[in-house]
Amino acid sequence: LVERLAHEPELGGWRGLGVVVQAYQKRGLAVIVALGDLARRSGRQIMVRLVKGAYWDSEIKRAQVAGMPGYPVFTTKPVTDLSYLVCARALIDAAPDLYPQFATHNAHTLAAVRHMAVAAGVSIEHQRLHGMGEALYQAARSEYGDLTVRAYAPVGGHEDLLPYLVRRLLENGANSSFVHMLLDERVAAADVVRDPVALVQAQPGPHPGIPLPRDIYGSARRNSLGRDLSQASVRAAHAKAVAACLAGSIAAGPIIGGRLDMDGGREVTSPADPARVIGRATLASLPHLDEAVARARAAQPGWDRSGGSARAQVLRNIADALEARMDGLVALLALEAGKTFNDGVAEVREAADFCRYYAAQAEREFGAPVKLPGPVGESNHWQIFGRGVFACISPWNFPLAIFTGQIAAALAAGNAAVAKPAEQTPLIAAE
Repeated sequence: LVERLAHEPELGGWRGLGVVVQAYQKRGLAVIVALGDLARRSGRQIMVRLVKGAYWDSEIKRAQVAGMPGYPVFTTKPVTDLSYLVCARALIDAAPDLYPQFATHNAHTLAAVRHMAVAAGVSIEHQRLHGMGEALYQAARSEYGDLTVRAYAPVGGHEDLLPYLVRRLLENGANSSFVHMLLDERVAAADVVRDPVALVQAQPGPHPGIPLPRDIYGSARRNSLGRDLSQASVRAAHAKAVAACLAGSIAAGPIIGGRLDMDGGREVTSPADPARVIGRATLASLPHLDEAVARARAAQPGWDRSGGSARAQVLRNIADALEARMDGLVALLALEAGKTFNDGVAEVREAADFCRYYAAQAEREFGAPVKLPGPVGESNHWQIFGRGVFACISPWNFPLAIFTGQIAAALAAGNAAVAKPAEQTPLIAAE
């Protein structure tokens, strides 16, 4: 959008195009470099407003919920402060192609930015929120002379402004907030303006109290891996997997004793395009069902005796395999079940999460016998076992997640499972 606006002839010599860059985002510096390149290519000066960042808690929680490999933001305040200074230097160096604007109520940050700008001989703009920072910028004017300061204010209805106000209260009330520390008489003045470079050197790396998204459940289980479909490279990988699915010949049929029985079968078409054949499926017959149940019944006692820990390892291996095959599974979910890529990713994640959740249950509930208290001299132990063969019947609308979840639960508890997929989605079930 910014690329197109910068090259828009109808805007003529308008100099009001601006972008806000948040220094708490790890991509902040790269965004400034890209905007400088765009300004030079388009011949249009772009205003860049540098802020520390406004939605840190949301960024952290969304990354955790989405199972991202890491966080898009820095997790410590000193590193964010340092990132701001690094981005500020790059922004000042990019002038006049970029017009530097610095929004901050932090005296250390203001002084550092001012020092860099004067050394570079670059005119910059300072910004503060209406109702905040008046004393800071009065003091700055006394120290540096006349400054260009823009006061900005939110505009909107009550339902919009109230959450904005609450966010500001949370930010300024945080123990690490400059405003909070400045007004707290118990905090020494030297601590208020500590050099962020020195703070980062003293404690480099991520915040020790914030685990990576994969580790948010602690020792209970690993969080399932997600995908960020806002990234073009991720979308391209999924589109490539769809093309690979269509190029191959997908076959489904009863899988009994590790053997796929394919005997002609019927065509399976895409619900999004009924004329598109994506594979063939052989339906199970009564002899298939008899053999499956007989094999399951024969295998169940040995599987049950293997114990919860052994079954847990199998289930965790299944979860890892699902994540390793995510591209292909999401493609098949899109073609056979009409799922969006986002829904497909969520379904693979849920299936993997079921496996890891039930693995933990198997270890906890199906371990060694537990000795019960016996006040009359008896020796009593409590232990639970599988019950036999379970029939798992999958719905069409969650052909991978619920299909896998039912089977994983049955297997975790020491049972054998005979699984019947929805007739609309046999290819996903067979895969």
